[in-house]
Amino acid sequence: MDKVVHLARASRWVCPLGQVRDVIADMDALAIMQVAGPVGALMYLLRGSGVPRRWAPVLVPLVSALGVSVWMYAHGMLSQADTFTYVAAWIAVCTTSATVWGFSWIVSGQSGKN
Repeated sequence: MDKVVHLARASRWVCPLGQVRDVIADMDALAIMQVAGPVGALMYLLRGSGVPRRWAPVLVPLVSALGVSVWMYAHGMLSQADTFTYVAAWIAVCTTSATVWGFSWIVSGQSGKN
Protein backbone atom coordinates (compact mmCIF):
# COMPACT_ATOMS: atom_id res chain seq x y z
CA MET A 1 0.00 0.00 0.00
CA ASP A 2 2.85 2.38 0.81
CA LYS A 3 4.34 1.78 -2.62
CA VAL A 4 1.06 2.76 -4.33
CA VAL A 5 0.81 5.97 -2.32
CA HIS A 6 4.44 6.72 -3.09
CA LEU A 7 3.84 6.22 -6.83
CA ALA A 8 0.78 8.46 -6.73
CA ARG A 9 2.78 11.20 -5.06
CA ALA A 10 5.61 10.77 -7.55
CA SER A 11 3.24 10.99 -10.51
CA ARG A 12 1.80 14.26 -9.16
CA TRP A 13 5.29 15.62 -8.78
CA VAL A 14 6.26 14.64 -12.34
CA CYS A 15 2.92 15.58 -13.95
CA PRO A 16 1.18 18.36 -12.02
CA LEU A 17 -2.60 18.21 -12.39
CA GLY A 18 -2.96 21.78 -13.65
CA GLN A 19 -0.45 21.37 -16.47
CA VAL A 20 -1.32 18.02 -17.99
CA ARG A 21 -4.40 17.41 -20.09
CA ASP A 22 -6.71 14.70 -18.77
CA VAL A 23 -6.07 11.63 -20.92
CA ILE A 24 -8.99 9.69 -19.44
CA ALA A 25 -11.39 11.65 -21.66
CA ASP A 26 -9.66 10.53 -24.87
CA MET A 27 -11.68 8.14 -26.96
CA ASP A 28 -9.27 5.27 -27.44
CA ALA A 29 -9.77 2.01 -29.33
CA LEU A 30 -11.49 0.33 -26.39
CA ALA A 31 -13.97 3.19 -26.08
CA ILE A 32 -14.66 3.07 -29.82
CA MET A 33 -15.45 -0.64 -29.54
CA GLN A 34 -17.67 0.04 -26.51
CA VAL A 35 -19.68 2.48 -28.63
CA ALA A 36 -19.60 0.49 -31.89
CA GLY A 37 -21.08 -2.61 -30.23
CA PRO A 38 -24.33 -1.03 -29.03
CA VAL A 39 -24.67 1.10 -32.17
CA GLY A 40 -24.22 -2.00 -34.35
CA ALA A 41 -26.72 -3.91 -32.23
CA LEU A 42 -29.21 -1.06 -32.60
CA MET A 43 -28.69 -1.15 -36.38
CA TYR A 44 -29.44 -4.90 -36.37
CA LEU A 45 -32.59 -4.26 -34.35
CA LEU A 46 -33.71 -1.51 -36.73
CA ARG A 47 -33.01 -3.64 -39.77
CA GLY A 48 -34.75 -6.65 -38.23
CA SER A 49 -37.79 -4.58 -37.30
CA GLY A 50 -38.40 -3.75 -40.94
CA VAL A 51 -36.80 -0.34 -41.41
CA PRO A 52 -36.22 -0.01 -45.18
CA ARG A 53 -32.66 0.06 -46.48
CA ARG A 54 -33.22 3.48 -48.00
CA TRP A 55 -33.07 4.93 -44.46
CA ALA A 56 -29.63 3.44 -43.79
CA PRO A 57 -27.61 6.37 -45.23
CA VAL A 58 -29.43 8.65 -42.77
CA LEU A 59 -29.55 6.29 -39.79
CA VAL A 60 -25.90 5.20 -39.85
CA PRO A 61 -24.29 8.64 -39.37
CA LEU A 62 -27.01 9.91 -37.02
CA VAL A 63 -27.07 6.92 -34.68
CA SER A 64 -23.26 6.76 -34.76
CA ALA A 65 -23.06 10.44 -33.83
CA LEU A 66 -25.57 9.82 -31.05
CA GLY A 67 -23.47 6.96 -29.68
CA VAL A 68 -20.25 8.98 -29.72
CA SER A 69 -22.07 11.98 -28.21
CA VAL A 70 -23.43 9.91 -25.34
CA TRP A 71 -19.91 8.61 -24.67
CA MET A 72 -18.55 12.18 -24.75
CA TYR A 73 -21.25 13.33 -22.33
CA ALA A 74 -20.57 10.45 -19.96
CA HIS A 75 -16.81 11.08 -19.93
CA GLY A 76 -16.60 14.82 -19.66
CA MET A 77 -16.56 17.92 -21.76
CA LEU A 78 -15.28 18.25 -25.30
CA SER A 79 -11.92 19.94 -25.51
CA GLN A 80 -10.22 21.34 -28.58
CA ALA A 81 -7.38 18.85 -28.19
CA ASP A 82 -9.81 15.89 -28.31
CA THR A 83 -11.83 17.04 -31.33
CA PHE A 84 -9.95 14.93 -33.88
CA THR A 85 -10.19 11.88 -31.62
CA TYR A 86 -13.97 12.19 -31.52
CA VAL A 87 -14.24 12.70 -35.29
CA ALA A 88 -12.07 9.63 -35.89
CA ALA A 89 -14.21 7.68 -33.44
CA TRP A 90 -17.38 8.76 -35.23
CA ILE A 91 -15.93 7.59 -38.56
CA ALA A 92 -14.95 4.22 -37.05
CA VAL A 93 -18.39 3.72 -35.50
CA CYS A 94 -20.08 4.73 -38.79
CA THR A 95 -17.99 2.25 -40.72
CA THR A 96 -18.77 -0.52 -38.27
CA SER A 97 -22.50 0.14 -38.17
CA ALA A 98 -22.73 0.53 -41.95
CA THR A 99 -21.69 -3.09 -42.37
CA VAL A 100 -25.05 -4.12 -40.90
CA TRP A 101 -26.81 -2.66 -43.92
CA GLY A 102 -24.19 -3.62 -46.53
CA PHE A 103 -21.43 -1.03 -46.66
CA SER A 104 -20.69 -1.27 -50.38
CA TRP A 105 -24.10 -0.11 -51.57
CA ILE A 106 -24.21 2.74 -49.04
CA VAL A 107 -20.90 4.07 -50.36
CA SER A 108 -21.97 3.75 -53.97
CA GLY A 109 -25.29 5.52 -53.27
CA GLN A 110 -27.46 2.67 -54.49
CA SER A 111 -30.66 2.14 -52.58
CA GLY A 112 -30.77 -1.62 -53.11
CA LYS A 113 -33.65 -3.82 -52.05
CA ASN A 114 -35.05 -3.98 -48.54
